[in-house]
Amino acid sequence: MVKIPHLPPKFEVLREIGSGGMAKVYLALNKETNQKVAIKTLLNDPNMPLTNKNRFKEELRLAKYISSPYVVKFYEGSYNADTQYLVMEYVEGKMLKDYIEEQGRLNVDEAVNFATQIAKGFSEIHAQNIVHRDLKTSNVMISILGEVKIIDFGIAISDDSVRYTQTGRVIGSVHYMAPEIVNQENATPQTDVYALGIMLFEMLIGEPPFKGKDALETALKHKKEEIKPVNQIFPSIPQALANVVAKATAKRKEDRYLSMRQLSQDLSTCLNQNRITEKKIELNTSSQKPKKDWKEFVNSRLFVIASVSFLAIVALIIVLVIALM
Repeated sequence: MVKIPHLPPKFEVLREIGSGGMAKVYLALNKETNQKVAIKTLLNDPNMPLTNKNRFKEELRLAKYISSPYVVKFYEGSYNADTQYLVMEYVEGKMLKDYIEEQGRLNVDEAVNFATQIAKGFSEIHAQNIVHRDLKTSNVMISILGEVKIIDFGIAISDDSVRYTQTGRVIGSVHYMAPEIVNQENATPQTDVYALGIMLFEMLIGEPPFKGKDALETALKHKKEEIKPVNQIFPSIPQALANVVAKATAKRKEDRYLSMRQLSQDLSTCLNQNRITEKKIELNTSSQKPKKDWKEFVNSRLFVIASVSFLAIVALIIVLVIALM
């Protein structure tokens, strides 16, 4: 039996069920309610960065605000000098990532069903002014009843969150990283929309759209490369659903769905018969290219040519003026 110091005696820890870089998750029994729960605890590491500790504390704070059938329930938690733990609903099932790997790829009905549930859950999360920032297939559980449960708010932020990040460091998972995060801009609800669009691509195709030789190359692909339409890979995927993926993963966040609610509404009808003849969505890809700032323009070849031409014209005018004097 696993022992966690200072954990309330009503919890009997049964076994470890998961671990990461900053925490472990245990299956436990609440002896008062005879209910199985998941308990997340911060690793007992004296060398752990303060930012990790602060993120755990922030996750505990934010978990109290979220109440949705698509998000794991928060029961209780504590953060002090002696112990740090978070007690949540235990979901009997498997991670969406593992589910996809077992199936190879999901059929359109199942993929749309899961994506719709995730979008509905995020409509409620965003209503609390919380942005997840790390939505990915390993942060979503699929219960044995086929119900979606969103987990892990370790790097989520709200309007009153302190950004626990190091200067210049990009936070998130590179396979689902929106272009604006690669550019180190602030995350918005459209950042989560992009991640869900990538997850939908992964469900339909069996893997994310980009994979570089390292994390940096993968992240840059999200910024620079266009995502191949899912129905070009598998022609059996309806055009309306391919359009949903394309709009959710637009390079410019302004071109994406304005909200998860809008995305869930489009998902709810994308397999309808009246959308069978839908045409391919046309995004203004030229407007999605990052705009050059003034420093880039000054150092560009176009600026040099324009400057030389301007000076040549000025010189010619001066010569003509002198000649006419």
